[in-house]
Amino acid sequence: ALACNSIGVDYQIMGVQYARQAVQYHTKHLEVADVPGKYIAHVNLGLCYATLGMSEEAVANHQHALRYAIRMCSLAGESLAW
Repeated sequence: ALACNSIGVDYQIMGVQYARQAVQYHTKHLEVADVPGKYIAHVNLGLCYATLGMSEEAVANHQHALRYAIRMCSLAGESLAW
């Protein structure tokens, strides 16, 4: 799971033209992650979709991240997801 997240973040850093590849890796991360990992995957997916101009998908993923942050009782996570 961590490897998928790391590769996805690398693609995010490389720029807009790599955002779709980042989405693929963050989606793979989401499929195998534990609760904190799902939070991270949804945050990153939200950022990627926002970069791609896909506002509805970005909002949906940030909402999922917020739910996971609440589930983890993480105020810091809630502030990042919101």
